[in-house]
Amino acid sequence: MKQDWRALHYAADKLKEDPEIVREAVKQDWRALEYAAARVKADPEIVLEALKQDDRALRYAAAKLKEDPEFVLEAVK
Repeated sequence: MKQDWRALHYAADKLKEDPEIVREAVKQDWRALEYAAARVKADPEIVLEALKQDDRALRYAAAKLKEDPEFVLEAVK
């Protein structure tokens, strides 16, 4: 993923579940979050990393994060 975040789209599900791999892809481009496994989309640190780049990343965050007032407050800072 260090060369092209789009590789996450084609990666094995096991790799899409790896927070470190997804984090590296998201650092390159927030859109990588779309291809992450559900449990990684629930990781507030990874989602916040994506949100630093573009507010639209929130659409790929897990519902539990979008419903968490503390997370949403942090996201809008």
